Amino acid sequence: MAGTVVYNVARVAGFMARIERAMQEVGFENFRFLGARTLLAALLVVGTLVVVATAATVLLSVLYNVIAEIVGGIEVSTLDEMVDVVEVEEDSRERAAGSEHRPRQERSGGSRDLELVGGREEDLSSEAT
Repeated sequence: MAGTVVYNVARVAGFMARIERAMQEVGFENFRFLGARTLLAALLVVGTLVVVATAATVLLSVLYNVIAEIVGGIEVSTLDEMVDVVEVEEDSRERAAGSEHRPRQERSGGSRDLELVGGREEDLSSEAT
């Protein structure tokens, strides 16, 4: 359906006529697009590609399963741990001077300095610097 719409829009816009003229100038005499044949050929190409892709997918999945059976497969282990994300801002001047990290105090924007301590998040903005 979409192919028919695109073909008809291209025909009405004159795109197909320009391609036909260009092909005739190159040396193909009486070159013309035949709508029904063009769409049928496109349908056959797409249908063939779908069949080939499906067969390749089935073949590769069978091959993977055979290899996994021989080798033992892949084992995936996961952990049930939550990891906290910590944001600690350092002043670039302090970092360049090599001084130890000192947390900044709370700013007017309400941002906080946080540090991961013993698996939990601690607010450092209330500590004295």
